[in-house]
Amino acid sequence: IPSLTIDNVTFKAAGTDGRPAMVYADHSTVHSVKTVLESEEITSPTNDQAVEEILSNIVNLDTSDLVVTILLPDDTGENPAGSTQETVEGVPPYIPPADPSYVITVEPADNGTVAVSPTAAKEGDTVTITAIPDTGYELGTITVTDRNGQRVTVTANTNGTYSFTMPDGQVTVSVTFTEIELPFSDVDSDDWFYEAVKYVYDNGLMDGVDGGLFDPNGTTTRAQIVTILYRLAGEPDISDENLGYPYEDVRSDFWYTDAIYWARITGIADGYDNGNFGPDDAITREQMAAMLYRYAEYKGYNVSGSADLDKFPDGEDTSAWAEGTMSWAVAEGLISGGDNNALMPGGSAIRAQAATILMRFCENIVK
Repeated sequence: IPSLTIDNVTFKAAGTDGRPAMVYADHSTVHSVKTVLESEEITSPTNDQAVEEILSNIVNLDTSDLVVTILLPDDTGENPAGSTQETVEGVPPYIPPADPSYVITVEPADNGTVAVSPTAAKEGDTVTITAIPDTGYELGTITVTDRNGQRVTVTANTNGTYSFTMPDGQVTVSVTFTEIELPFSDVDSDDWFYEAVKYVYDNGLMDGVDGGLFDPNGTTTRAQIVTILYRLAGEPDISDENLGYPYEDVRSDFWYTDAIYWARITGIADGYDNGNFGPDDAITREQMAAMLYRYAEYKGYNVSGSADLDKFPDGEDTSAWAEGTMSWAVAEGLISGGDNNALMPGGSAIRAQAATILMRFCENIVK
């Protein structure tokens, strides 16, 4: 084992910081030739303290171990009083691998998911970031920092992803998502229907009307509800289906045309006895309950729930054809009593109420 003798151990008086210092001889394998004892209360370092400080500052840059012999001074600090030997392990120099791949760390993100490809990359490689916000959120910021905390340039791609060029070391990717604000001036965050309107808007079920309004107290029509259910079903192609006789009041190639005939084909909604569908008629609460029930049945959901309508003062006003579906809607929490616990089966469902019923339907029934 190679050896090294440190033979010029000298104690030095307190420095300008008030702490005693110690200097020892400089040799090629000694990493530091000066050290300061940490305790301000030590006025005269002992030999043991000197040995500890010397060894803690020696780095052997050879691959083999090194025996260190330290010659200690006597009480006068001049003549050698003895020696101590310690072994310092060899420290092989770090040799980086050829053409290394560096780690890409993705910090956890709230309200969205983040993925990178590849998950480790070599210097100069292109790394792609895919950031997908949750419903109701949008991308806020994307930040990539290198191992020194410096920002790496991120480029937006035409397909909605982002990319950067891998530097010569590991990087950290940080993404934030922000909540999408409703664009309707007539819907405030403290309105009872705010969460429902936000849900149907974020999920593409309902939109606003002209002038940047949602019109929460406006009329909800039969055509609007079947169109919403048609979207919820994924807008199935009905071009090859037998649509039956045309409704006299349904315009061809209009925004609601396919939805109305899809509703007829699936049995979700039919027209009146007079041959009309009534697309612009205000939908009643019992009509909406029936359409939701039939949609759930069409999708194979459980429709076994039922509730006693007699608990409502006007429960007996429910049409005979709607009693079963209205009972189911009440049991599932889709429809509840309003003022004075009135069920209002024949009353129209305003847009705010329709949004609320649809939100409950999607959260509790749709799978």
